Amino acid sequence: MRKTVNAICCQGCTGCQWRYLPHNLPQYTAVYYYAAWRDDGTD
Repeated sequence: MRKTVNAICCQGCTGCQWRYLPHNLPQYTAVYYYAAWRDDGTD
């Protein structure tokens, strides 16, 4: 779960496309599912 949160933060800070997240993070499809946490203020 920590890697998923790191991926959400990485995408938010860099603004990169979901498909171009670093390879050491979970698949972008899984991360995109949890990105709603960022959007609703949970993080």
